[in-house]
Amino acid sequence: MAMTDISQQPSYSHLFGKLLNRRCIINNKRRATLGKVLNYLERASEIVSDVQDEEEESMDNMPENLQNSYRYEKMEEAVDFLSDIVTSIDNAADQLREII
Repeated sequence: MAMTDISQQPSYSHLFGKLLNRRCIINNKRRATLGKVLNYLERASEIVSDVQDEEEESMDNMPENLQNSYRYEKMEEAVDFLSDIVTSIDNAADQLREII
């Protein structure tokens, strides 16, 4: 295995600088608008999470003899789907935070 001289490797510092300075590429008016979008995303995540919690509570209160039913399976799928939605919204919010 050949050792490469570290001085011959490309420098990525300019890319890291751009990533760290992403906040600077958006003017204040648009940043404020994106701040509102961030608030909407955070609220949407809370709402979907609340619905997910309610659905889980409904599943927990389902009689034992119905816990292997088609309806129960569909409720489980809905809870999983809602969890994925919350994760996606939170990821979008995190990405938005990086640029504002």
